[in-house]
Amino acid sequence: MFTIPNQSSVAKAYNEFNEDGTMKDSRYRDRVVDVIEELHKFPLLLRDKADYYF
Repeated sequence: MFTIPNQSSVAKAYNEFNEDGTMKDSRYRDRVVDVIEELHKFPLLLRDKADYYF
């Protein structure tokens, strides 16, 4: 298993969402976007090396 170097938490998450369920523009949203980008990037980087890891 691999891990990503980024992590994030959202304090009082119930206050950080709009009525339509989208996240409000804030530093929390920016940080969550950074984490999601890492989650997307790492599998792309590692996919050609699957035989090595499994």
